[in-house]
Amino acid sequence: MSLRDTTEQYGSLTKFLHWSLLILVAIQFLLASMMDLYPKGSAAKANVMVSHETVGVLVIAAAVVFVLWRLSNPRPSLASLPAWQRYLARFTHGLIYLLIVLQPLSGILMVVNGDHGLHFFGLTVGSGAGSEVLKEIGETTHGIFPVLILIALGLHLVGALYHHFVARDDVLRRMLPGHR
Repeated sequence: MSLRDTTEQYGSLTKFLHWSLLILVAIQFLLASMMDLYPKGSAAKANVMVSHETVGVLVIAAAVVFVLWRLSNPRPSLASLPAWQRYLARFTHGLIYLLIVLQPLSGILMVVNGDHGLHFFGLTVGSGAGSEVLKEIGETTHGIFPVLILIALGLHLVGALYHHFVARDDVLRRMLPGHR
């Protein structure tokens, strides 16, 4: 299988980045839900938060690489689909890319303007002493974006399953590992 995408199929790097991002985002949702299990100020909660921050930085890095990779490669053709499906696919993908970049940025905004710096694999970036207004903007958007991400990912999943089980075309299979 080719590393690069073609107009017929996705390359191995696109598939790797796609599924890696899904796994990273799933881990983020899991870590975020785990934070509610521990009392404020506890060591356990702090460890989960540090892990959440670290994975968040990985998400934004992977998302930026993925978007740049997608922009530099051809895409498999959707010409056989009705225009409304092509539009919905482009809109949904664009929304997912945007939200997956904005969500970690909102977390970074919240953290570096909060009471501590951003943690990433043992490094701490920023002092954590910033603007209360920016912290509140970060907190608000960091709470809203996950809902939008779940809606966009749900729409993406419904579309993929529709193509696989109803339309019986190869739209989903083209993104599965090992498919040629």
